[in-house]
Amino acid sequence: EYRDAPVLMVESRRYFREHWFHKRRIGFLVSAMRHHAAALREAGRDVAYYGLDRAGKYLDSISALRDYIARTGERRFVVVDPSEWHT
Repeated sequence: EYRDAPVLMVESRRYFREHWFHKRRIGFLVSAMRHHAAALREAGRDVAYYGLDRAGKYLDSISALRDYIARTGERRFVVVDPSEWHT
């Protein structure tokens, strides 16, 4: 069941560079993502969050996913593309 699956959220440097956003808009999007992650945790979900503050650790969703797999061994994922929820 997907309702119990861990959630991986990534603030992708590459995504924010490839799509033009005003700096305030990026701040709004990042804030919304962080608040959503907090709400998920509060609801009891396991959330792995890769924020922009992890300087140098990764560039995009793929490198964050590789790190997550290396740390957890998890191999099954349900993917939601950000473009599906683009604001």
